[in-house]
Amino acid sequence: MNKYKFMMYAEGGSKTFMGHLMRTVSLAVTFRKYGMEVLFVTSSEDGEKYIHENGFEVILIDELDYSVLADLGRRKKIDGILVDRFGFSKEEHQLLVDEIGFLIQIDDFLYDGPAQLVINSTIDEKPENRGGKWFCGGEYAIVREQFVNSHREIQEFPKRMLLTTGYGDPGNVHMKVLRTVQKVLPDLEVHVIVGGGYKTKEKLRKIADNEKNIVLYENIYDISEVIQKIDFAISAAGTTLYELAAAGVPAIAFSLYDNQLDNIERVAKKGCILSIGWYEDIDYSYLEAQIKEFSRDYEMRKKLSRCGIAWIDGKGNERIAEAVIEELQKNEKNRYCNNKIMEH
Repeated sequence: MNKYKFMMYAEGGSKTFMGHLMRTVSLAVTFRKYGMEVLFVTSSEDGEKYIHENGFEVILIDELDYSVLADLGRRKKIDGILVDRFGFSKEEHQLLVDEIGFLIQIDDFLYDGPAQLVINSTIDEKPENRGGKWFCGGEYAIVREQFVNSHREIQEFPKRMLLTTGYGDPGNVHMKVLRTVQKVLPDLEVHVIVGGGYKTKEKLRKIADNEKNIVLYENIYDISEVIQKIDFAISAAGTTLYELAAAGVPAIAFSLYDNQLDNIERVAKKGCILSIGWYEDIDYSYLEAQIKEFSRDYEMRKKLSRCGIAWIDGKGNERIAEAVIEELQKNEKNRYCNNKIMEH
C-alpha cells in the first residue's frame, strides 16, 4: 500500500481563532501515527510557527486562494485535502475536489458543499439534503491526547477554577464572571486564560497584581497543564468544551457565537455541562446561585465529570484517521479498476 499524502489548511494565530489550527494539528499528529504524510498550508505567520513546533512541513501563503491550494495539491501529488475554515463557495470547494480528488471539511455550520467527508461533532446526525459522508457527535470530536483523563478525581471542596472564552470575548463576559465568582467564592483560586482578542488585558494584569487568588495565562496555546490543576471551569462553548469534557472537568458554559447556540443546549441536555445560555442574556444573579450550588454539590460535579468523559472518550482522532484511510483505499481501488477497464 502506498504511503498517503495529505494536505491541511486551517487559519489560526494571534490575530484570529487558534482553535481551528490546533485541532487540525492534533488530527495531523494522529494521521502521522497511522503512516500518513501531512503537509500544512497556512496564511498565518504565527500559525506557521505553531505547525513547525509540532514537527510538520508547512507552506506559508499570503492569503487563502483555493486555486493556489488546488495547484499545490496537484504539484505535491496529494491524495487528499482537509480544510478547517469558515466561509467558502461551492465552486471553490469543487475545484479542490476536481484537482485533488478527496476533500474533508471540518464543519461547525451545517456544511453544504461537495466534500466527500464532513466532520461535525456539534450535531448528533447528518442534516437532511446534505451530500457526502458525515461523522457527527462526540465520538468524532477532535481532542488532543494530553487532555484525555478518564480517571480524574473530583475534589469534595473545589479550590481552583478555570475561566476561559477562547481567543475573544465581544461582551467582556470574563470580567463580569470573574467578579461574580469572587463575590460568591472569595477564597477560590481563579485561573484566567487571556485571549489574544481581549480588550481588558491591562485591567486583568492590574487585578492579578493586586489580588493573590487570580492567575493569568497569556499567549498560551496548550492549556492542558492548566486543566489538570483545576476543579471546575466556566467556559465559552468552543473547542475548549470538548477538552474539558475529555479531561473530566465539570463545567458551566455559555455561548459567545451563533454556531455555539445549538451545541451548548444539546450538550446540556446530555447532562455534560450546566448551560447559562447566550452571553448577552446571562442572568448574573442566577449565575451566582449556580456557582454556589456547583461548589457545594459534590455529587453533581462527579456526575458531570463522568458524563463528559463518556461523551468525549478521546478516540475521535483515531476513528477519523481509520475512516480516512478506508476512503483513500476505496478511491485507490476504484482508480485501479477504472484503469483496467480502459486498458480493455
